[in-house]
Amino acid sequence: MGRWPNAQQIVLEWLRSRGVLPTAGLLTEEPANGDPPLPRVVIEVPAQSSDGLNREVDIELTAVASSLDALRSLTSDLTSAMWALAGSGTAAGYVDEVREEFGFGDEPSPNRGVRRAIATFSVVVRPSA
Repeated sequence: MGRWPNAQQIVLEWLRSRGVLPTAGLLTEEPANGDPPLPRVVIEVPAQSSDGLNREVDIELTAVASSLDALRSLTSDLTSAMWALAGSGTAAGYVDEVREEFGFGDEPSPNRGVRRAIATFSVVVRPSA
């Protein structure tokens, strides 16, 4: 059996290729500095499981924007892009299936000038040959 693809990298490359956000706004962890770019999307992997052939990876997307309208537009684009990933992929790997586990829901932010929403998608990947 080959190596398991990095599902986080697949999603990052996929969203870049779909033009959802400028590259600077796609991150794999929350920025440590006090002035991160807006809008932005943080792509994290909170959990994964495998049956030996398929690996199901939970992808948590945190969308951050400066207004509710901008946030709604961003989350709509992200949802469409994630659904389009099923049966496709990038140089990092192929995704067999995508499921929306939890759709985008508002997340409180301590900064009133920042709007946040979080969703969890599961992607199913297989090892490369």
